[in-house]
Order: sequence, then C-alpha cells, then structure tokens
Amino acid sequence: MNKYIKVIIYVLILVLLLSGAAFGYRYLSGRYKDNKAKKNTVETKDLADDTEELSSLQDVVDEEAYDAQDTEQEYIDNSTVMTAPDFKFLNNDGEEAHLSDYFGKPIVLNFWATWCGPCQMEMPYFDTAYQKYGEDINFLIIDLTDGSRDTIDSARDFVEEKGFSFPIGFDTEYDGAYTYGVSSIPMTFFIDKDGVPQVYQIGTIDEAVLNEQLELLLN
Repeated sequence: MNKYIKVIIYVLILVLLLSGAAFGYRYLSGRYKDNKAKKNTVETKDLADDTEELSSLQDVVDEEAYDAQDTEQEYIDNSTVMTAPDFKFLNNDGEEAHLSDYFGKPIVLNFWATWCGPCQMEMPYFDTAYQKYGEDINFLIIDLTDGSRDTIDSARDFVEEKGFSFPIGFDTEYDGAYTYGVSSIPMTFFIDKDGVPQVYQIGTIDEAVLNEQLELLLN
C-alpha cells in the first residue's frame, strides 16, 4: 500500500512540474510576443515618421502649389555681411559639388523641375542670359531630382530636347531645397561674387527683370 502511495505522490509531483513548465513557457512566450509587438510598433512608428517627413518634403515641390502668376521678389538684408548658405548637389557631370565652389564670380541660383510649367516658361530667358553672361556669371540651374518625376536622365533629356545650352545641377538629396527653404518653384537667388545673397524671387521671372538683376551683379 505504501508503495502505491509513493507512486501516486511521484506522479502528482511530475504532473505539477509539467504544469509549471507549461505555464512558464506560455508566460515567457507571451512576454516575448508582447515585446516583439512593441518593437514592431516602434519600428512602424519610426517608418511612419520617416514617411511623413518625406511626404512633407514632397509637398515642398508639389506642382499644384505653383502658380505662374504668383511671383514675389524680395531684397535680402545684407547690411551685416552674410555668406549664402552652402549646400551640396551633383553638377552637370554627375560629380558632387558645393555652392561655395562657385564663389569668386556672381551666381544666379535657380531651383526648378521638368514638370513645373512656370519653370518651363522662364527657361528660355535663362538660356539667352547664359549665352550672354555665361563667361562672367555662374549659372546654377538646379533640378529638384526626386528620383521619380525627375531623374538625372530625364532632366538631362529635357534640357537637350529643348536645346538649352546652360549646364544643370541635380539636388538629389534636396539639400539645396531644405537649405534655402524652397516652398515653391521656380525660385531664383542672385548672389554676388563674394558669396553674399542680394535678392531672390519666387515664381516665374520676367526676362527684363532677370537681365536687370544680372547687370546689377556685375556692377
């Protein structure tokens, strides 16, 4: 009888141990799933934040925000000498360049895109001006190259098809757009030979105004 009681006790102990192990497994498994879910939630949130940042950047160059009639010219207060903020981009040869590389000559800095109607309207003015002033003024015609609507190849093809002679640059990382707060295009900045910004214009620039500002840069 004592023998059977011992066997029953051993069986009960074994059942309790197995039950405890099963409970521990379920508990730890649940904790792991909860932690993994929280981690995935954080990663999803980070991805959502990144997507929101990219979306806001896309809003910067949303073609529906641009109106050829909405032009605004502003003179920059340079009473305290301030060098134009530097930024990096790819030059016409696809090599990394910086705005500061072009200091020493006046600079006309223009942000544009192939799909922007107002940008297309002023391009012939820049081409004519480049042929006239290209030896004395650096023309930085910077395409906002988002990789979808505009790529390096599509921007080059556009300029070639139109027969424009000026070199273009590619703001593939939107460093220029961020640095200069480009909220609509076209947007044009006029910078003197010492790298000091003088005036800028939002919207399509008139040919006469363009030439006037270029003459002021030279004088």
